[in-house]
Amino acid sequence: MSDFKFGICIKFRDYEKLRIAKQAGADYYELGFGDLYTGTESEIREFSDFIKTEGLPCYTANGMFPGDMKVVGPEVDYSRIDEYLDSNCERFSSLGGETIVFGSGVARRCPDDWSYDKATEQLVELCSEHISPYMKKHSLVCAIEPLRSCECNVITTAKRGFEICKLANVPEVRLLIDLFHFDTEKEDRESILDYKGYIQHIHMQAQQTIVITLCQMTEPIISSFWICCAKQNIAKKEFPSKAAGTIFPKTPMPLLNCLKNFKKGEIMQLFESGEMYLETIYVLSKKQNFVRSVDVANYTGYSKPSVSRAVNLLKDNGYISIDTDGHIKLEQSGLDVASRIYERHTLLTTLLCKMGVNAETASADACKMEHVISDETFKKIKEFVDKI
Repeated sequence: MSDFKFGICIKFRDYEKLRIAKQAGADYYELGFGDLYTGTESEIREFSDFIKTEGLPCYTANGMFPGDMKVVGPEVDYSRIDEYLDSNCERFSSLGGETIVFGSGVARRCPDDWSYDKATEQLVELCSEHISPYMKKHSLVCAIEPLRSCECNVITTAKRGFEICKLANVPEVRLLIDLFHFDTEKEDRESILDYKGYIQHIHMQAQQTIVITLCQMTEPIISSFWICCAKQNIAKKEFPSKAAGTIFPKTPMPLLNCLKNFKKGEIMQLFESGEMYLETIYVLSKKQNFVRSVDVANYTGYSKPSVSRAVNLLKDNGYISIDTDGHIKLEQSGLDVASRIYERHTLLTTLLCKMGVNAETASADACKMEHVISDETFKKIKEFVDKI
């Protein structure tokens, strides 16, 4: 998996965390774009020397505009925006920068008395007439980040961000996908396929603790990682051939493990196998005081080496923890998956039995069905079972 890069988002000049990121195996670093503007020339030179020495380039930056630099509404000052972009893009480019994330929820918030159509016109003009020329001048790309509706009131979905990209119609303005934002706004994950060729950058948040970003990814890697972080089975399909991303750490061990394991190609995709192991641990934990790998092997009938490898992958990716005695504990992310699958299994088994299927066959068939049905279908099945 040498044909992609992943990075970590850390504050400007946080040298200690930058060293940790490098040790963890990060390929690059994402900083706050506005921090560069407020930094002195000597601070920029010092920082540039540091990242060159450490071998941790600064490919991406987020927070394109400060909150007081309005880009929507009656207070837009394009001359100020132009000066800011030209000056700061030059600084960012000198650090080896490639992509600037346009989130900036405060700056782009639409005033209550401002029409949505006017806001759209301003955003399109901003992208095509102001952002694009400076991106082109400094060999950069802007990635529009859809924000949650609690953070901003314009461009709150990937679909809307894509529409702005299409309306601006300039190659220097592309789209960012943030899995956490995507799910919060209840967008259909499969709709990402509609944005092929426009995705420049990816932010992914696992367990609401870390956001992983990746760049220079091939289609299979994007598909694999999207599914893995989402903890949901999505059929293998073509994804955009170029995208980038970053990791926002809040818990260090999941960060380090995720970096190392995905780099080695060992992130466990939670298709049937991973979900099955978590469900097994969940079921056993309800029956006994502690669960060990040997218990999982005995319950499933799988070989001890196979179970050991699967359990270690689940541990490395934060779904379970294992104490010094070998006792397995489901972490919150693992518990969420396990309880969801177990609920499906129980309900589907009940439904099949009520339809006349014998208990053993019903349980076996439920084991197959529980991993593949959509949330929407299960919800409808649950509503139906409640009525009978």
